[in-house]
Amino acid sequence: MKNLLKADFFRLFKDKSALVGLIITAGLSIVSVVLMYVVFNLILEIPPGTLDGSEGIPGMPVLSGQYFMKSVFQSSNNAGIILAIVIGMIATKDFSFNTIRQKTIHGHSRISIYLSQLITIVIYAAVVMMINAIISLVLGSIFFGYSPTGFELSEILYVFYSLGMGLLMYIVIISLVLMIAFLTKSTGITIVIVIGLSFLLSIVYSILFFTGGSNEIVQFFLNLLPDQHFAWFLSNQWMTGKELSYTLGMSTLYIVLFTTLGITMFNRTDIK
Repeated sequence: MKNLLKADFFRLFKDKSALVGLIITAGLSIVSVVLMYVVFNLILEIPPGTLDGSEGIPGMPVLSGQYFMKSVFQSSNNAGIILAIVIGMIATKDFSFNTIRQKTIHGHSRISIYLSQLITIVIYAAVVMMINAIISLVLGSIFFGYSPTGFELSEILYVFYSLGMGLLMYIVIISLVLMIAFLTKSTGITIVIVIGLSFLLSIVYSILFFTGGSNEIVQFFLNLLPDQHFAWFLSNQWMTGKELSYTLGMSTLYIVLFTTLGITMFNRTDIK
């Protein structure tokens, strides 16, 4: 397993798509913050008080460094969807270049191959997401302020909490993308499915939320969805105990479920 991880990290380091993914996501994070500032402050000339929470715009989140930092981890966000696509490309390259077959020939078990790929991609995604989150936090704080209440020393703990929770929820997406990549073995099909699922799940969540959010049964099922967990994460300073329990429990369950299904399907796949 150790040698397999070294080999996967070496290939990842040499993979130009990994670097391109980092550059594109970082660029999009910068553009997103700057564009929001240009639109709201320079074009629409909305008073700063409206954006820092002292006045409200219906349906409009409070724009701040804190908000931009957390929004990076959203799978349907610019950086989130681009990174998911890049992860799909990286994961399927082992099939395209017949590397999977070489790994099995050298005696590595399929479980080790799958887990090594998962660990490698999670670490890569963590680095990319942390860089994007810090960029968004710094730029967002410069243009809009850190948060409506300002920055205090105790906020350092909240920043680490936000980075940890955001990464946990994004690992759910990583495990799903990896499962799809090992199932399809095709970069193109994986990308299409990832993009389609991202928007489909967001639409389903929105429909359930706006049509039956007050119904207890519907609300229960909403609480199981990753989009609901991210909505809590994005809207609250700190999640409540119930929200945190649902988010931690369901995120862990999804990761284990997608990983188990991925390994199971991989074990039944013919490698040519």
